[in-house]
Formats: sequence, C-alpha cells, structure tokens
Amino acid sequence: MKRKQPQQTSETDELTRLRQRVAELEQTVAHLTAERNTAATSDVTEQLTLFKALADNAPDAIGVANMEGTIIYANPAYRTLFNFDQGAIGMTILDTLAPEEHERLPAIVENIMTEGIWRDNLLYQRTDGSRFTGQASGFAIKDHTGQIRWTAAIIRDISVQVQQERELRIFFALAENAPDCIAQVNLEGTITYANPAFQRITGYGPAMIGMHTAQFHDDPPERLEDIARQVAEQDLWQGEMVYRRKDGSTFLAHSSSFAVRDSDGSLLTIAGIARDLTEQHRAEAERMALQEQMIEVQRAALRELSTPLIPLADEVVAMPLIGSIDSGRAQQILETLLEGVAEHQAEVVILDITGVQMVDTQVASALVRAAQAVKLLGARVVLTGIRPEVAQTLVGMGADLGDIVTLSNLQSGIAYVLQQNGFAAEQ
Repeated sequence: MKRKQPQQTSETDELTRLRQRVAELEQTVAHLTAERNTAATSDVTEQLTLFKALADNAPDAIGVANMEGTIIYANPAYRTLFNFDQGAIGMTILDTLAPEEHERLPAIVENIMTEGIWRDNLLYQRTDGSRFTGQASGFAIKDHTGQIRWTAAIIRDISVQVQQERELRIFFALAENAPDCIAQVNLEGTITYANPAFQRITGYGPAMIGMHTAQFHDDPPERLEDIARQVAEQDLWQGEMVYRRKDGSTFLAHSSSFAVRDSDGSLLTIAGIARDLTEQHRAEAERMALQEQMIEVQRAALRELSTPLIPLADEVVAMPLIGSIDSGRAQQILETLLEGVAEHQAEVVILDITGVQMVDTQVASALVRAAQAVKLLGARVVLTGIRPEVAQTLVGMGADLGDIVTLSNLQSGIAYVLQQNGFAAEQ
C-alpha cells in the first residue's frame, strides 16, 4: 500500500477547515440578515403604528386618495368634518368640494404632480349640503420606486376665521369711512389707530399714530385720568371733551370711550368715538338767532295787536284796548300813543278801554299818565268805555282827569270828536 505524503495531508486538512469556516460565516451572515430584516420590519411596523396614531388623533382632517381621486383613507377628524362617518372610503374628492370648485381640481392635481405640494383655501360641501371654507394642503405620496401613487390632503375648517375676517373688513371699512373720529389707544395712552376723519379734523394726518392722547386733548390732566379710571372700572365713559388741533385751535366734541376686553376679561385696549360739535354749535347758534328774530317779530306783531293805533280822520287816532294790562303793556301803550301822535300829528286821541277786563288802581294810574303825556304833545284825550266800576276806581284814587273827556263807549267818543272838529256841520 502506497502511503500519502505529509505535504498533501496538510493541504487537505487546511482546505477542510476553510470550508468549515466559510460555512460558519454563511450561517452567521444568514442569521444577521434575518435579524436585520426582522428589525427593519419591526421598525416599519412601529413607524406605521405611530403615524397612524398621529393621523387618527390629529385635530385636522387628513385624507388620502389614489390616482383616480377615490378616497382610500380618512381619519376621524376628516369623517367628522364632512359628516361622512365610515362612508368616506370609496367616495371621490369631487364629492367633498362645492360644485363651483370642481373646475379647479385638475389644476390642483397638476400642481401637486409637478411641484409635489399645493396650498390654498377651498369651499367644501358636506353630505347634508352645508358648506365651510377649508384651508387645504395637498401633497404627493410616492412608493419605494419613487413613483407617485397617492395624493393626500390636510384640511382645517376656517369658516369662523373667514367670517371674523369678513366682519373685521366690514368694521374697518366703516371706521375708515365714518365722518366721526374713531381711535384706538393702548393701555399706555398711545394712539394705535386713528381713522381718516380723526386725522383730518385734528390736522395731524398719519403722524397721529404713535402720539399720546395728552398731546391733542385740551382738558386738564386730572380730568383725563378720571375718564381713564372710569373706563377701566365701568367699561364706558361719555361726555364732552375739548380737542386741540395741530394749529393750536380747539374744538368741542361729544366723546364716547369704552374698554375692549379679552375673553378672560382682561383689558386689551381702549377705543373711542368723538363727534365734532363745531357745526352743530354753529347751527344751534344760527337757530337761536333765528328764533330770537322770530320772537322779536312776534313781539312786534303782538305789540301792534295789543296796542293798535287806528287813524280815524285827519288829526284823529283811536286805540281800542282789550284784555288785561300789566306794567309792561302799560308802558307799551304809552310809547305807542306818543309815537302815533307824533307820526300822525294828531290833535285828538280816543283811548277806548271797553275790552279791558279789569281796571284797578295800577291800570287807572297808567291810563291817566298816558293821557297826561299825550297832552304834553298838544293833543287831547277822549277816554271811552268807562263802566261804573271804572268810574269808582278813578274817583277812589283821586285821579286828576283834567281836560280828559270820558264817555261810555267808543261810538259816543267818535261822534263827539267828529262833532267837535266840525265834520258833522260839513256833512
């Protein structure tokens, strides 16, 4: 039998060991690969679980659609927002949009496909027909090969915000175009907003923003402090304030200052509305002046009615009196008589008191003084309408009637005067 050489035996043993080592390494690699795959799968599973938990509990609506626009995932917020419940799956994106938004959808999808993301506001429609404005973010989802397989959207209902913004724009437009002064002041007393009317009326223009209220108020600082304290305590103050314009002139305004508070009641700012009373006061002054003129005209008319002076013939005038006579009217009678005698160059004045309700000592004295004053101008007085009680009053006061002729009625007085002046003889 032929024996192996020692060198050949050694090479065979080494080859065997190498083969065993390779087998061990292959087993180790296989084991490590299996563990890595298991770990990777576990990581993916954990990530999917995490992201699903985030999506399911997100306050915003999250939906995923395939390339045909069919919804394949909708989180609870999405289903609640659209009132879809579980019925959202299988519906299309068009089912969620208001009809007037449908024509925008192709452009939105195109933008997502090319840019990867799209953001804008859309008008959405629920299953019950109600609508809301949603702030949407759309984006593409790719598979492991990098190909876009799905589109997703995150939607937030901003209907309340949109309504608030709309109302804010309306109120801002009202403030900007209001004829009255409107301003907002921070807690330090600095102007943070002044509408165009306020800027124009004060003459400061836009420079008014940032000014302190004390710079254009002409009221004492103590009063301004009291007003601020009342607004802080009672939320409202109303009254008149004096404002100072840029040129130093002032104007009076009716002002209303009120507190603006946060939802928790904390004071945010103070707002105010002021109405310039300059034109109102001017109109009031004109009205008062016109009223005084009217009153004066009425007084003149009443004077003429209460003390009528009637020319009866050449150099003869009559004044029939009615009603009551006080000291003011007595003076008016005297003035009218004297003016009438001078104007008409009268020689005879008939003063008829038939319609005078009561003739007391004061009235009788006034009539006597009037007769005496007329006599000084060279005219004679005929007093008619003397009733028995009037005669008693005159006698009782010891009135000196002098050359005054007294008759019972106006008709007798006129006949007497005409006869004395010769009119009866001429006829």
